[in-house]
Amino acid sequence: MERITGKSGDLKELFNDSATEFSDLVADDLKSVAEENHGAWKKSLLACEVARAVMDKWADDVEWYRNQIANLQEDWDSGISAGRGTSESEREEKKEEKAEELNEKANEKWRELKRRADENSEMLEDGPSGDLTPLFDAGVLGWSAHNLTGESKNIPANRERAEKYARDLEPYLNGDKEPDEKYHEMVAFLASMNNRAIDQKDQGNKLSYQEINFLEALYENLDDPDSDYATSLLGISEKLDGDKSDLSKDDKEDLLSALGGNILALSDEDLGGGYSRLPDGVQQVTEGPDSYSQSSAYGGESSDGYEYTRWLENAEGLGGLLSHAPKVDGEPMEGGTDFSAHLTTTVGHVADESSKGSYDSPGSDEVKGGRDGAVLGSLLDASTVNKDANLMVLTGQDDSSEYTHPQFGDVDPSGTLGGLFTYEWPDDGKSVRGLTDWIADDASSEDKAVRQRAGDAAAGLIEHTTTNEMFNHLTDTGVEVGDDKDAAFTQFNPEIGESLTNIFFAHIDDFGRDYDGGYEYKSGDTPDDDKLLLDSRGRAHYLQYLVADENSAENVVGAVELHNLNAIDDYINNEATADGDGDRNGRLKGLLDSAISNEIMGRLEDSEIAHKEEEELKKKGMEKAADLALGNVPGWNLYGSEVKGYVGDILASRPGDGQPEPISGNLENARDILDNSASSNSLETRLVALNALEERGDIDAEDVSPELRDENGIVRSLNQLPQEDWGDISSTAGDDLESVWVRLPHLDPEGRFYYEDINEVPHGDDRYYNNGREYVDRYADKYWDGYTDYIDKHRSNTWDDYQDFAEGKDINGLPR
Repeated sequence: MERITGKSGDLKELFNDSATEFSDLVADDLKSVAEENHGAWKKSLLACEVARAVMDKWADDVEWYRNQIANLQEDWDSGISAGRGTSESEREEKKEEKAEELNEKANEKWRELKRRADENSEMLEDGPSGDLTPLFDAGVLGWSAHNLTGESKNIPANRERAEKYARDLEPYLNGDKEPDEKYHEMVAFLASMNNRAIDQKDQGNKLSYQEINFLEALYENLDDPDSDYATSLLGISEKLDGDKSDLSKDDKEDLLSALGGNILALSDEDLGGGYSRLPDGVQQVTEGPDSYSQSSAYGGESSDGYEYTRWLENAEGLGGLLSHAPKVDGEPMEGGTDFSAHLTTTVGHVADESSKGSYDSPGSDEVKGGRDGAVLGSLLDASTVNKDANLMVLTGQDDSSEYTHPQFGDVDPSGTLGGLFTYEWPDDGKSVRGLTDWIADDASSEDKAVRQRAGDAAAGLIEHTTTNEMFNHLTDTGVEVGDDKDAAFTQFNPEIGESLTNIFFAHIDDFGRDYDGGYEYKSGDTPDDDKLLLDSRGRAHYLQYLVADENSAENVVGAVELHNLNAIDDYINNEATADGDGDRNGRLKGLLDSAISNEIMGRLEDSEIAHKEEEELKKKGMEKAADLALGNVPGWNLYGSEVKGYVGDILASRPGDGQPEPISGNLENARDILDNSASSNSLETRLVALNALEERGDIDAEDVSPELRDENGIVRSLNQLPQEDWGDISSTAGDDLESVWVRLPHLDPEGRFYYEDINEVPHGDDRYYNNGREYVDRYADKYWDGYTDYIDKHRSNTWDDYQDFAEGKDINGLPR
């Protein structure tokens, strides 16, 4: 091989002891004449190098066998010591027993040598394409395979190298040595382990036993229990922070990225790692401040009031490492499921106790300095990447059993979520979004298993945040926002509110289901066949969280309005039904109106003021609906609906006082409000239907009565009409629809309204509605039935009603 490379001296040492490129090893004269054969040279040299390594290993194995047999021979030659009184026959018996024992051991060594011989023969036959791990473990093949192929699978990882790296890194970390070739080689090796982990995970494979052992040994040695924080593994990120280190910015980033990614890889069960393989210091941070009161090199011999202080310091160090872990296609690298779930649960516990003031321990202010939230957030940024772990946190289930935390035991998700949601995050709750953002994204996946996981997570989230106890905890947090002395969590954590709102958008139809019971997700063959079953009171509680934040409230109101207009359009196209879609959209609107009224009533305790705020919110919601229809709000899209063409005009044309709501204000002794609201609901539906017909070209504006037209064509909103004339105008709109005959959906493949001579319709034929008016009014009636059903169950009309509702009692319902 010296002749191949043009080098002299010890090629093995040159080629194996450092990471370099093949091009740097090949002699200049060969480069100049054989550049085009570069790949062939590399293959040939690798084959030679592997063959050489196998021969070296074989020689080492034979030497190992000879040494083993020599040891056994020495044991035999030492003889059998006979005790006093031992007879010749007894001595012979002992010698036979000893001979039998040593022969059996010799046979075992022989069988092991044969196994190694077979393994070596197989490696020699397979050449570079085979598994080279035994050569790395034997120490006969160093960097050469990686240098020649550049493949991460050929990195020589073993415990010995890990222990050496841990020792060799120390002087660079302490500032005793400047970064040199050896330093960069070590960092490159650690980074390549991350690349290897990412590749293996992507392919559904594990790291090798030797690679996991390397990572475990590395952190065992870096995580010295006898060192103080400044020289420990968890002190590395602080040591490299700012001007505390002579390393360049790039050198710091490379090292932190390598170490942070290695921790995540080691924790990952999918890669062959796991929580138990993590170093003690990382496990202790993961298990929370309470673990620092136990006997430990990290927390002292007993509780001294400084547990939280020490935990926060170490947690900041861990977060500093994890926050630099490499990205995978732009997304953060994922840690193991147990590690991630434990860490998220601990952060929820710490957040909850901090909100209660339980961690205002001696000296904590010196450490906190306002940075507590940032430290907790850095941990969540890493722990919430793993969706399976998020599912465990949200449901309290680990597959089919209860999720168990190493410090807290069986965990109630309500406690974790309550802590995370009510903590005053410096980033408005953005840190928590990783726990829930993925649920809405995965709800429409083509992969049934992905949808099931997201659906189970949604069901768990809503179940565990909407119990009566949690409802009061999340709406009366004790946090002051403006004039509100006891704000709901979404008022001071609007980022969380936005994430929960997106989940509502993803399951908006499910929120209108006629269902009272448990919480369950049932996946079908397609996303349209899936069902998220949620108790109606839980849905009312959940929506109240959303409307407590003004921006989320506007989006929710706008989305619900737009959803109903979309449904009417589908109904006109015979793509929806009155009994199914009309009823469901009415319940959805009733649930929303209940949530709005309850939120404002609970905050103000004054029905008159609450009524005014309700009207203002709904007006803004209608303005937001126009933005939604026109595509101005990210995350909410319409797909192919004909309503998209005109709904923006309908909503944008409404005057400043907004659309009259079916029910608004205090309903005591106000039955006329209900009657008027039902009438306006019918008129609104008829106007939408006439506009849809014109938009599609089935009718012209001139076909409609003059009372329903203005200079722009058919009136698009009842707000453009005098309120005192709504009754007469609604009747006129119904008369206009009487000329439109409607065939039942399953008998009309094209699903369209159409004109037809009345004489052509057989009298009494129940395949036909009598006319378009009957068809449209059926939807309006079913919508109203669904609306009043949920308003009756969940809308508080007085402060006393709201108190009953908050306590889980039935409210008085609508006046009759």
